[in-house]
Amino acid sequence: MKLINTKVLLALAFLGFNGSAFGYTWAFTNVTNKTLLVQVILSGWYNVDSHLGVYFNVIKPGENADFSWGFGNPRAGHCLSSIRVAELSKSIMGDVMYRRAVNNDRGLFDDHATNGGQNRMLRHPLRELDLVFLTDRTWGMFDEKAQKAAGELTKSVTGTLGEAAKLATAAAATVGTGGAAAPAAAVGSSLDFSAVFTSLGGVVQPFMELMRRSKCTGRHFDIVEVNDNLVLVTKEK
Repeated sequence: MKLINTKVLLALAFLGFNGSAFGYTWAFTNVTNKTLLVQVILSGWYNVDSHLGVYFNVIKPGENADFSWGFGNPRAGHCLSSIRVAELSKSIMGDVMYRRAVNNDRGLFDDHATNGGQNRMLRHPLRELDLVFLTDRTWGMFDEKAQKAAGELTKSVTGTLGEAAKLATAAAATVGTGGAAAPAAAVGSSLDFSAVFTSLGGVVQPFMELMRRSKCTGRHFDIVEVNDNLVLVTKEK
C-alpha cells in the first residue's frame, strides 16, 4: 500500500510540474546601430531598496542576449514585471566601465557599490518600449529579415557602422515588399518601420499590452527603431 501511495504522489507531482518550474527565457536581438542596455525586472522577486530582481544585459548592434534561469534556480518560474531599454552611455558609465559593459563583464553587473556598475546602469534613462505583435507567418517573415539585418550589423567596424546600418534597414525593408530587394531609395539611415508593420498586420502598442496578454511566457524580441524610437517586436502567442 505504501508503494502505491508513493507512485500516486509521484504522478501528481509530475502532473503539477509544468514549464514554469524550469523558468522562462526572454531573448533579444538588437537590430539597431546602437549599443543597448536592456533591463529585466522579475515580479515577486524585486526589492526596490536593494534592486534585487533587476538584471541587465548589454547588446551590441546585430547581436543577441537572453535572460534565463535554469531548473533549481530560485528565480526560475518568476514572471516578467518589466523590460526597459536605453542606449548605453559612455558619459554615465565612464570609459573603463563602458568597455567592461560592452564586453558583458558580469562582475560589473553584480557590483552594487554606491558608484558601482549596477548603480551607473540604473542612472540611464531606461524606459519601457512600445511593442508590435506579429502572427506566426508574418513573425517568421519579419524575424528572418531582422536576423539578416543583424548579420550585416555584426560585420560593422569603426568607421563603417553607418553603412552597415543602411544595409540593415534595407534588409528589413524587404519584408514590406514580399521579399523582393529593397529599392535604392529605401536604403537610408532611417526607415519607416511603421509602414512595414502595417503591411504585415502589426500595430505599435503600449508595453502594458504585453503584461495583459501574458507576462509569464518566454519570448524572443527584435529591437528595432521606428522614427528614432526603439520598439520591441515579438510573435503573437
